[in-house]
Amino acid sequence: MSCSLWSVASPNGRLVFEWHGARDGAAAELSYRVIHDGVEVVTRSRLGIEHSGAAFAAVTVSTVTDQVTVADSYLLIHGKRRAVESVGNERTVTFHNEAGAAGKLVVRAYDDGVAFRYQLDGAGHTLRDELTEFSLPAGLAWIQPHDEPGQFTPAYEARYG
Repeated sequence: MSCSLWSVASPNGRLVFEWHGARDGAAAELSYRVIHDGVEVVTRSRLGIEHSGAAFAAVTVSTVTDQVTVADSYLLIHGKRRAVESVGNERTVTFHNEAGAAGKLVVRAYDDGVAFRYQLDGAGHTLRDELTEFSLPAGLAWIQPHDEPGQFTPAYEARYG
């Protein structure tokens, strides 16, 4: 079995989503990690999903697309900003399990976050298990940024206006 490493970087290059998987031979677990400014903020974590037609716990990667730029724009009904535009980079991983069932993992990296989704064939199947994990490095704490305390603060949403 040959394990490979792929990645997609945010437009500014500060945020990177990496994933590992088997390229040839026996199927293996897909895993990922997220790096921000060279610091691992999500440690190596498992990827996988299972529905009533197939399990994708151990897979073999068949193709990975080149990185492409994606841009989305939409209007919000309410909020501090009505028109939203986001630009990121995307790669798509095509994989199959040992029984030959195929699926895709679509990975995006933006300057302010990463996202991924599974695309599975086979209409009418029921999701049975979500195998994806999210593991933080030891000793890290996460807190919503906010303003300094004052008469009308902290305002947690102020940084997103």
